[in-house]
Amino acid sequence: MHIRLFIIVCLTALLVRAFPANAEGETADPDPYAPLDSWMRAEALNERCNILNYFEVRTIDKSINETGQDTPEGKASLYAVGQPGFEDKLAEYKTMLSAHRKQAQADVTDRPCTPADADIMAARSAYVPFYLRAMLAAQTAPELNSGRAGQKTAAMQLGQFAGSMFGDNYQSVASQMIAQNTSEGVTPSGAWKSIRTSVFDTLWQIRLDEKKYAYQPIPGEPGYYRAKLANVDGAFFPARLGHRFHPDIRDASGAKIRINQAEGVMNSGRIVILVSKDAANWGPNTLEAELLVQDAPDSMAWNKNDWRAGTIRFRAEKLDDPSCPADFCFVFPAEASDAIRVRRADKGASYSYELFIGPPNLFPLKDEESTYQRDRYYPPTLPESQGE
Repeated sequence: MHIRLFIIVCLTALLVRAFPANAEGETADPDPYAPLDSWMRAEALNERCNILNYFEVRTIDKSINETGQDTPEGKASLYAVGQPGFEDKLAEYKTMLSAHRKQAQADVTDRPCTPADADIMAARSAYVPFYLRAMLAAQTAPELNSGRAGQKTAAMQLGQFAGSMFGDNYQSVASQMIAQNTSEGVTPSGAWKSIRTSVFDTLWQIRLDEKKYAYQPIPGEPGYYRAKLANVDGAFFPARLGHRFHPDIRDASGAKIRINQAEGVMNSGRIVILVSKDAANWGPNTLEAELLVQDAPDSMAWNKNDWRAGTIRFRAEKLDDPSCPADFCFVFPAEASDAIRVRRADKGASYSYELFIGPPNLFPLKDEESTYQRDRYYPPTLPESQGE
């Protein structure tokens, strides 16, 4: 079953008891906003209390997006794509989301910080069965078993977390899920594909935990995070960070290797890139980073092999342990942020950017390089001016 359908069906079943019956004993029409509101209340309570794992936060974020699209405003904006009036419909959709998120935050203001909260339990009842069912099917996936040790550890931890939610019923539930996977022809590779993002999110959490950091949502700023030093009140890595993702970097030979990465903006306004390896003892021990900013507007420049020759290059400063929450923290100079602001202010022009991360032997970068050896970069949203 597709993850979106599975989650919505589970959550709808949990919420149906909230809908009153009419005089004839029939169930009233479901509130089209009820699933969205429950996800948002879980999100809001976690922002205040930090109850959930990072991989759960990411699942809830996706579920808010999906159930939001199933509301009247969400459907209207989807139907209007490419049509006159799309911008108005999209604005109505965003306004609806903002209003419901504000209400969700108000609804949980006085709730205790506990995993037993009704909306936390409803959220976990929706996605935990998916985690477990997918992990049971993915155990023999070649993509998982040919992967590195950290990835396997993360998959095992995610499966153990999901299994623990069922307590003494685990064996019975697992047997039913295995039988269901078999009857529906779920393949190990297909299951791995559906659970892969949550596994990498788990790995990100594991690796930051090794540095005594937790990755927490910033209250009131959906999609943004901060790295908090565990057990130290008010001790945060001084940056506003984004979602974890897994791009490729280069090894010493120039071949691509996949890592976990998050980017953001330091309190000073400087761009920061966090890089986490599969495991502390895997991969390059030394990496460098360079940000290339196109110097003159040219919509076709990126397609040329000599694109780098027309760029301004900024080398990153590396933050040393223990201040860095990940294996590497690359901070670019304030001039890089200034250059990006200038490019973005030129509304009628086209500029490209490149971020290159690799071992020292690959620097300085060659001016001429084919497009398939370069990765286009999209810098984060920057404050209007440099901070303190």
